[in-house]
Amino acid sequence: MKHYLDSTTRFPKDTMKSVVLPAPIHYELLMQLLERHTQSALDQHPSQRQQLQDLLATLRKATLQQEYLEAECRRAGLNIEYRWSIHHSESPTLDAPNGKRDSR
Repeated sequence: MKHYLDSTTRFPKDTMKSVVLPAPIHYELLMQLLERHTQSALDQHPSQRQQLQDLLATLRKATLQQEYLEAECRRAGLNIEYRWSIHHSESPTLDAPNGKRDSR
């Protein structure tokens, strides 16, 4: 029996904290809002429109970065808990065993 923990040691699910991440829909809603509503308001303002394009690119990168983090958590056997709000309560969250998204 090992008396130390190495990087491959996995803890039982009930003793581990979940990795809390924003629900993926947050990124999608932001991008849709910016693409559908903000973009048209900036048609005559090229500088601000470019800033908007940069913001959209950053949000896409953030989405991909979270997906990479989720994949790493799955490989490590960590549980992911998707949150809809910063306030922890009994309100709906998407608990996803082994990092798999729940479609609730």
